[in-house]
Amino acid sequence: MADTAMLFGALGWSDYHGRATVLCPYFEATGSGQVNAEFAVSN
Repeated sequence: MADTAMLFGALGWSDYHGRATVLCPYFEATGSGQVNAEFAVSN
């Protein structure tokens, strides 16, 4: 979960209003679900 918190922090936490693009179907990995997603950011 630390990596998720760092990602959200880098995106600006609640100030991020962009959308994520899911790159592949949801998949299971050692009991926790994962998905590859791309978060758009602008300058």
